[in-house]
Amino acid sequence: DAFEQHTGYSRAEVLGQTPRMLLELDPAIPKLRELAQGLQQTRQARTELMVRRKNGAMFWVELEVVSVQATAEEVTHWVAVGRDI
Repeated sequence: DAFEQHTGYSRAEVLGQTPRMLLELDPAIPKLRELAQGLQQTRQARTELMVRRKNGAMFWVELEVVSVQATAEEVTHWVAVGRDI
């Protein structure tokens, strides 16, 4: 519900989509590289990104991503939490 309020996108509009629909890629690429590097090294990372609302307006989000692991070596998926800042 909070995601819908902040972005203007409904669940139906975003399910099955990638987060790219929310980002301006050119300015986000350095931050995404830092995030990927942190995830590879420690399996958790945090960064701040500009996110695009459905109406085109932009707002800052603190994004924290952590791994969920079946074993010490096997990552099964990632969980991301975004906070409006």
